[in-house]
Amino acid sequence: MADDRIPIWLDCDPGQDDLHAIIFTKFHPKLKLLGITAVHGNATLDRTFKNASRVLKACNVKDVKVYAGAEK
Repeated sequence: MADDRIPIWLDCDPGQDDLHAIIFTKFHPKLKLLGITAVHGNATLDRTFKNASRVLKACNVKDVKVYAGAEK
């Protein structure tokens, strides 16, 4: 059976707004979250990477990886 979901890659600087976007995208039935690139923005790269990783862990998501993006 074909997967008709829309593939999505999130490139974001996870603060509160982007954490909502991650959760929305992952659990929306018509979207398929392929991965996340966490970048420097509202906070440091280290912090945004941890934020994205922690929200996936809190939601028991194991099939989406977080990658480190731009440091500045």
